[in-house]
Amino acid sequence: MHVRRILVVFLILVFLFASAFPALAATTSGWGLWKDVTTFGFDDYHTRVGDNTNFPVMWPAWYAFQNPPETSYSQPLILDGDYFGKDRPVVIAAIGKALCGFVSKQAKPDGKWQPNPPVWSLPLKGDGPTKSHPTLVDLNGRKLVFIGTEHDSAVGGAWLQVFDVTDFDHPKEVFRDWSKLIHDVVSAPVVYNWCGHLVVITTAGDTGRIVLWLGLDKLKDDGVVSTGEITTGYLALPGRTSSTPSIVKLADGSDGLAVGVDQGLYSGKLAIYKFNDILSENNGKVHLKGKDPFRTIDLPSGLVASFSVSGDRTKLYFGDCRSRVYCYDTRALKGVWVNTAVAGTFSNRSPALLPGTVFFPAVGGTSSGDVNSEGRVIAVDRNTGKTMWVANFDSRAQTAPAVWAVNGYGSIVLEGTRGIPGKSSPAMALLDAGTGEKYGYINLPVSSSGGSYAAGVSGEISVAHDHLVVTTNEGIYAWSAIPIDLEAVSIDSGVPKGQKAKVGQKYTATVVFKYKQDPGIEWPLDKIPVAAFHVIGDAINKASLKDETGAPLQVYEGNKQQVISLNKQGDTVTVKFDWTAQPGSKKLVAALNTFYPDIMNPKLVRYYPELTEKNNLVSVNIEVEGLHDVKATLLPAKTVWKTIPGRDVKIIVTGRATRKDNNGSEIPVRFTVSGPGGPVTKTVRLGPGDSERTIYTFTTSTPGTYRFRAEAWPADSSWEDAYPPDNVAETTVRVEVVQLPPKDSKIHAELIGD
Repeated sequence: MHVRRILVVFLILVFLFASAFPALAATTSGWGLWKDVTTFGFDDYHTRVGDNTNFPVMWPAWYAFQNPPETSYSQPLILDGDYFGKDRPVVIAAIGKALCGFVSKQAKPDGKWQPNPPVWSLPLKGDGPTKSHPTLVDLNGRKLVFIGTEHDSAVGGAWLQVFDVTDFDHPKEVFRDWSKLIHDVVSAPVVYNWCGHLVVITTAGDTGRIVLWLGLDKLKDDGVVSTGEITTGYLALPGRTSSTPSIVKLADGSDGLAVGVDQGLYSGKLAIYKFNDILSENNGKVHLKGKDPFRTIDLPSGLVASFSVSGDRTKLYFGDCRSRVYCYDTRALKGVWVNTAVAGTFSNRSPALLPGTVFFPAVGGTSSGDVNSEGRVIAVDRNTGKTMWVANFDSRAQTAPAVWAVNGYGSIVLEGTRGIPGKSSPAMALLDAGTGEKYGYINLPVSSSGGSYAAGVSGEISVAHDHLVVTTNEGIYAWSAIPIDLEAVSIDSGVPKGQKAKVGQKYTATVVFKYKQDPGIEWPLDKIPVAAFHVIGDAINKASLKDETGAPLQVYEGNKQQVISLNKQGDTVTVKFDWTAQPGSKKLVAALNTFYPDIMNPKLVRYYPELTEKNNLVSVNIEVEGLHDVKATLLPAKTVWKTIPGRDVKIIVTGRATRKDNNGSEIPVRFTVSGPGGPVTKTVRLGPGDSERTIYTFTTSTPGTYRFRAEAWPADSSWEDAYPPDNVAETTVRVEVVQLPPKDSKIHAELIGD
């Protein structure tokens, strides 16, 4: 049985055990070890799988926000710092009306968030925070970020802006243009190479258009493009366009463009264009030659959000705004399956995609304005469309899900929630990818209030380069994967070698703890909880630990546990504790940084997350000199006996004395079973593993409850019992008298013959 992991210490993300999905190996395009998050959905397949994390533990690293805090709806880009001459990954995200660049900070052992101001902050146009997502493209070594803006009332339209971040410390804007024919840009810009020409594609938010920005080829070199050098082409559609377009493969092998059309809760379309039908080249320049879709597919609800795309680009996976989930074949131009398990719930977010599973967020409620509602994530079999599991939340499922895949461990689904004021906090949920079981929640210190589009964990979740970054309505939070491993190395009971413990004698046990693996950097740990236990029968007795000088170990007031400090890999600490041998002594246990004996009723707790806790406990069995142990049991043939008035019932109870130990030869045992009929006593000799049975009977016709008792004790002073608590057993039975129905003189029967 899985136990829900409530993750509260440090807001640390701990991947405690593998799910049903293995970490992915590098395969075809679109599946593999992505080195960067470069656009909405991680890459242009929009699968949202960050599968190059090496360690199953994420520590809080840093946070950033504008002052006052502003909303971020952005998919944060996580990029290899080596590209930019940095020794840490870099992050690019939109916060409020600015595009910001960060160099990640190393997490610290205290688990506290560190403020991390942006290296740079570049202004974005528009009246408010952009809902567009940045897209990074490497053009011949030139690293450009494309992003759209919110509506700008000053010009009556929206903007496309392009920034050169090749020199990360000195970024610059290299292109900016606006159009009155688009209201806002909600999508991530799609940068496409058509016949050697650079084409940028965006959707137009509340305007029913797709925009193709043409004439940007100079960006492939070191040039800056002026607005007079470009043209914009528009593809009109009968509804709102907000999804990020996807590049797909058609039956003839050519490339197509898929985009969603939102016509409200009860109507929508999937539109597919063929690039060779809408674009042409003339005198070295690309032009718009056609505007008609290659195929338009009607849907029962608006298609608001974006797609996930298969590795061969022939399958689209998406959901409409009423949470029907679809698979569509762009080569065959037909639907493969539709899942309606959560249909009727509003959604404006996109799915995540593993090789066998589609994870779709049913945001919650029945419309975009229904903000204080419960959301869900549904897992759908990618091949059949059948429901695998549904996970429910007490507030909106606010983000597209992301899959955190850890090499050698498995996969976990991350989902950001909105929270409801006075009821729940904005949080990130951790779900088993195979079952949907919630491992726990990471509550984030942000507000759950805001507009209907998004609040709380309002933006997106990105995983790459052993980092996890989340955008919220009050800025950005980042974690980094940190591998540590602590070990309980050995325990010496203090009983001289070759001897058995003597009952009543005090011994001093010695325990060695070790820092087995650190992250390869300075990572001292000063609050490692440790404990030792003397197990007597079924009782677990906690000992008091002391250092090698005999001084008691420090107690950390935060969790009332004794603690030790370890500074670096290879360091050890030796501690001691006293214990007194008892007849029922079974073993000594020592542990550090783990829940013992279990997570529900711990006498020791975990403080620091580790790669594994399998080596956090060590034990030694105790043999007590001359130890013998006898147990009494009592079992009635049944617990309720029924009879009729005036008739006796014979109650049968079986008592048994059992020798539990394997030490020595036969021992004398006095075995007594007593009840309402008086005691029955016998003296027997029991060898190791032997037992003796007594069948006790008692006859009565009186209703009521009757008690019986069995006792097994030493018959003389030649031995002591190891564990007296189980030398006595008791049980009760109940006698019930069942009343017969009254006789009726008027009732008679006759046999009538011919």
